[in-house]
Amino acid sequence: MANAKEINFLELGGKLAGVLGFLAFLAYGCGYARLFMIYKSLGCLWVLPFHSFQDVAYEGVMSIFIISVIALPLVFSYRRAVDADNAGRKIVGMVLIGLIAAVGLAHLLGYRFDYRLHDLIIYLCWYGFLGVAAAGTALHSIDYKTYKYLPPMIGAFLVSAIFAGYQLYGDESFQSLNDKGRFKLVESNSGEHAALISAVSGKFLVRWCGTDGSYRLISNTDEWAVSRSRQDACQ
Repeated sequence: MANAKEINFLELGGKLAGVLGFLAFLAYGCGYARLFMIYKSLGCLWVLPFHSFQDVAYEGVMSIFIISVIALPLVFSYRRAVDADNAGRKIVGMVLIGLIAAVGLAHLLGYRFDYRLHDLIIYLCWYGFLGVAAAGTALHSIDYKTYKYLPPMIGAFLVSAIFAGYQLYGDESFQSLNDKGRFKLVESNSGEHAALISAVSGKFLVRWCGTDGSYRLISNTDEWAVSRSRQDACQ
């Protein structure tokens, strides 16, 4: 009896490790698409190979979080895939309509929102409905003991990651992204200014301000600190 429990525990641990590995793979795919689009718009694709697996997967965590927040309640609340699909699409649709209406009204009243809200709406458009589809796929797999819809689901996720990244960064440049407040301005002890783009495997990617405009990887040292200068000072 004890032996059977031990086998079940090991089996459960194996399944959990498989699920976590699968989620990490999805996060990596989404993070890669996002970083690719960012660096393509900035003109520094050479940086991408310097990222570690953890760096890239971290960039895709938000996508997995949105899908999980939507999919898990549907899976535990409904027994049939069609019921979860109908309810999920209504919920996500109403949330999106509410957010878009609120942002539109705020713009009419002269308010300006942080770029993160814009990103959240784009992510909800792509990954919200994907979370509903994920719940339906999970319930169908449980009911019929088949995983035939899993590969199309993975394909839909990767396509969504590509198009979400393109919608956010496809037509952007350093100047337009900087004007939206996406980058911090940092200053060295010698008075040099640069825009902090991202963390790359323990280092920082920065864009030198001024006529140089080159991208460099710098070490994480006390030589650099966040500058109090205005963001638009970096051209």
